[in-house]
Amino acid sequence: MRNPSELEKAKQYIADVYHCSDDWGQKITVTDMIVNLTYWSHDKCEGDYVPPVSLAPILAIYWNELCDLYPN
Repeated sequence: MRNPSELEKAKQYIADVYHCSDDWGQKITVTDMIVNLTYWSHDKCEGDYVPPVSLAPILAIYWNELCDLYPN
């Protein structure tokens, strides 16, 4: 079994957050994603994974794709 890439891990993280949140169908901006990633990073437990802020533009697009696929 191969190790997932950073982007694959990041997208899985965002999908998990999206599906567990109350924000289904609410699209976000890159700025919103930067704020979220920064908050999640500061709020995480030691050893937990949070995607790097540098992936915010890609992850905002992915979040918005999830909104289209799984609307509220």
